[in-house]
Amino acid sequence: MKLIHTSDWHLGQLLHGQSRELEHARFLSWLLATLCTREVDVLLVTGDIFDCANPPSSAQRQYYQFLASARAAAPWLQIVVIAGNHDSGARLDAPLELLHALDVHVVGALRGTDASAIALKNSKRETAAWLVAVPFLRPSDFPITTGSSVAGTAALYAERIDFARALCTADQALLACGHCYM
Repeated sequence: MKLIHTSDWHLGQLLHGQSRELEHARFLSWLLATLCTREVDVLLVTGDIFDCANPPSSAQRQYYQFLASARAAAPWLQIVVIAGNHDSGARLDAPLELLHALDVHVVGALRGTDASAIALKNSKRETAAWLVAVPFLRPSDFPITTGSSVAGTAALYAERIDFARALCTADQALLACGHCYM
């Protein structure tokens, strides 16, 4: 299985008052070409797709155009997107059903343990790995008893990893990803 991991696109960002839209367009064009030439099975985008929770429409258009172009150019490609600290989980989750139909898995907000386990397919469309996908964790994501501590984070990941581990067969890998701001 071939996987490319990327993050922190920050679409919609201004740098010293200047739009980075052209830079982003070039990066996304390069990424699409790389996905196709290397025949990548899974693209994993681990947060900060946008530069702010309420990105400009031009940034949203760029994101959705990339997803549509990726689907057209590489119909075998599975895409997984998780929210980062700059993203609105609710905004990323809004078109969840539509994107899932395009084999784009979005984990914008923390959901149940089972929703964080994603089957990753190889070129033969067989499950080759299970991915535990956790978006950026906010204090409200933790039970009151754990707080937003390191222990709470570890417990949350452990619960999800144990769930996914039970789904794995001996010939399948187990991967975990999240977005952490330090």
